Amino acid sequence: MAESAAAQASLEERMSKIEGILEQMDKRLTRVENEITTLRSELRAEMAELRSEFRAEIEGLRSEFRAEIEGLRSEFRAESGELRSELRGGIEGLRNELRAEMAELRSEFRAEIEGLRSEFR
Repeated sequence: MAESAAAQASLEERMSKIEGILEQMDKRLTRVENEITTLRSELRAEMAELRSEFRAEIEGLRSEFRAEIEGLRSEFRAESGELRSELRGGIEGLRNELRAEMAELRSEFRAEIEGLRSEFR
């Protein structure tokens, strides 16, 4: 029985050590779980902050692009208006030249026709 009691005591010591180890492991796992939870929270906060920064940056870029596009539209309108005026002036000048040339040709043809009429009379 002495051996049995010693074996029982040895078994109880071992069980006690195992229970102590399991308690230590449980504490460590709890600490690890808490750290993971904290890291998740920090990561979520960082991600939210990054999203917010990205959105603000994107919105800023959108505003810049819109302003740039509007500026380009204004420049285009001004340039096209200028070009339109130049073309109208050029067309009007050509029209006047053609009218003058046509008037001169009419005058020459009338003189020729008058000359031919005189010859046939």
